Amino acid sequence: MKIAGVVCEYNPFHNGHAYHLRQTRKAGATHIVAVMSACFVQRGTGAFCDPFARARAAVRCGADLVLELGVPYACASAGVFAFGAIETLAAFGVDLLSFGAETPELALLCQAANTLSNEALQAEIGKLCAQGIGYPAAAQTVLENAHGAAVADVLRTPNNTLAVEYIKAANNCGAPVSFLPVQRIGAAHDAAAPSGKIVSAKALREMPDRNDILPFLPPAAAQELFSPETLFFDEASFETALLCTLRQQSAMDMERCIADDSGLASRLFAASKTATDLPSLLAAAQTKSVTAAKVRRAALHCFLNLEKEWQRTRPPFLHVLAANDRGLELLRKASPTLPLITKHRETGLLSEKAQAFYALQCRVTDVYTALCRPRGQAGLLQRHSMDVLHVDA
Repeated sequence: MKIAGVVCEYNPFHNGHAYHLRQTRKAGATHIVAVMSACFVQRGTGAFCDPFARARAAVRCGADLVLELGVPYACASAGVFAFGAIETLAAFGVDLLSFGAETPELALLCQAANTLSNEALQAEIGKLCAQGIGYPAAAQTVLENAHGAAVADVLRTPNNTLAVEYIKAANNCGAPVSFLPVQRIGAAHDAAAPSGKIVSAKALREMPDRNDILPFLPPAAAQELFSPETLFFDEASFETALLCTLRQQSAMDMERCIADDSGLASRLFAASKTATDLPSLLAAAQTKSVTAAKVRRAALHCFLNLEKEWQRTRPPFLHVLAANDRGLELLRKASPTLPLITKHRETGLLSEKAQAFYALQCRVTDVYTALCRPRGQAGLLQRHSMDVLHVDA
């Protein structure tokens, strides 16, 4: 049994994701475990549709088991995102970490990861950031000075950057994991135009009509994503709710949620009093070294009242969203190092800290369902047990 782990948002699941899972299987994985962002995602907003529909789509199209990535990690920086995901997969016992990359040369990715883990070089990056240079550009400069342009160029694309963070996180947690970079094909990250049958997830989310989306999804994924029960996130409702919530918060409230020492909390507090829409909020709070994406994540943390200490907390349990027959085999045979939850009533045996984390997940899910079309009731996470799908091999 060779268990491969993948880190994903599947926002939504499309043909490029199906290709990645097929390549992972071809590389020798007998079982594939996905750790997936649930209601809110790294770009600082809600997921395209509810996590159970997205998890079922993944299991229909190549994954065997889908675990939830806790919200403190799912809507955080690349490093925190990778930390939560890798700790989750390592606790389940994965042998192989598979990820898409624009540059699939593992040696280059590992060299970049090892360099960025060096404390002295991190200090150099910090000095450049203090001069107003954004972290990605500062890291590229330090890498180029240490190892040349070929290694530095690794960080010029988003999936490579995440791949480097995955390798760093895996090395830090000490898990015996090997790495499988899979060459990305088709449309580039966030590209507007399709390439053949593959288009970016961003382009799919922006398509105005369901019929425009369907050609770029595996039919089995479309069946789950567009089922009558699926809840779809409403960006307009989110923008209004976000502005209303931020206007009620104090600067101290924001300080508790924002892991940043550049004054972002005070800038966001000031911006919340004058901004009349999300673009103006982001523009008012960002700086040369603090991107709009970072501001958006910070605003989401404040909106959800996600205290920054949660980002430094290791996942306290594993929550299963969906599985097929191979996934059920994994659940019978695996020896995870964290408690495994498949239904609400099992949470009663969790530690006090783990129950607090679960309560946070439930609260955030309730916020998400209120921002969806159709509007969902509270209690989705508590009512919904693991989905089991019997899928032809």
